Amino acid sequence: MEQSSINIFKQCFKALSVEDLNNRINEYRDLVQRESITEKTLRDSLRMLTSVKIDGKLFSFFINEDTITEPNQIQHFYRIRKFEKDDYLNIESKLFPSMRVEQDAWCKPHNLVLNYGRLNRPGETVLYSSSETLNAIYETNCLVNQFFFLIVYEKKQPLRVSQIHQIKYLDSLSELDNAKRLLIHNFLLSEFTKHVPVGQEHIYKSSLLIYEEFFKNSDNSGFVYPSIATPQNRGFNICFESSKAKENLELKVVMICKLAKPKNEQSEFTTEIFYDGFLNESDQFEFHPVNSHESRERLGNFFIKRSMGL
Repeated sequence: MEQSSINIFKQCFKALSVEDLNNRINEYRDLVQRESITEKTLRDSLRMLTSVKIDGKLFSFFINEDTITEPNQIQHFYRIRKFEKDDYLNIESKLFPSMRVEQDAWCKPHNLVLNYGRLNRPGETVLYSSSETLNAIYETNCLVNQFFFLIVYEKKQPLRVSQIHQIKYLDSLSELDNAKRLLIHNFLLSEFTKHVPVGQEHIYKSSLLIYEEFFKNSDNSGFVYPSIATPQNRGFNICFESSKAKENLELKVVMICKLAKPKNEQSEFTTEIFYDGFLNESDQFEFHPVNSHESRERLGNFFIKRSMGL
């Protein structure tokens, strides 16, 4: 970071006490709980949370770090869709109404997005995915004996992502200035990852605006954040805007799975896999037995990875 930028940050932190920061945070938290709160009001409050006037000019003192995935690292991401009633009726025929064509494995159609989500508005669609199968199981609240589609994507290229769950100590700032940065960052992280009860989806306005104000970048592939539902927030989730999903990911396979009781004390779940689904020339899914020749050929190295446990 350039020295001129460091000097501006130092001036910002000098002009803002810890008490001031806490007051701003508490005011914002009060606003978030109001169901009728507008996005504009919340956005203005967020901007003021990290802003200071110096010589009559408004400056922001938030620092965001982008990260880039390793170019040669094969990385897979996972998403789960639970079975609908008609899917259960077609397990033997392998003609699943909820997973017929390629689009069924990507973002939900706009007209089916009725509520706010952690990173979407009503009518907006994004692709939520997880770094591990276990995270996806927790995120979708799958239960033992439930069937589900496990959708696996593979990155096409190195991903440039923004992330919310890490902050770097800056040697160029004082202990107190770094502490103020950490106070703001931990507030944003706790606000973003808070549990939102069913029926109170308006609270998601906060996480959405935190992303848009501090982490959204048109040059980035996606946004990374801790797994919300897993114990101790293990692993991470990555969200792709609909325009970025197919640009950065390849659909690898759609597996037909069932969540079963663990076989030993070390396991939390056992995932039983029945079929692997691949697109045919007509852009429709054909499902094959899990150890079929088709699966071995189409999955390549991922077939070996899967055999070691997802």
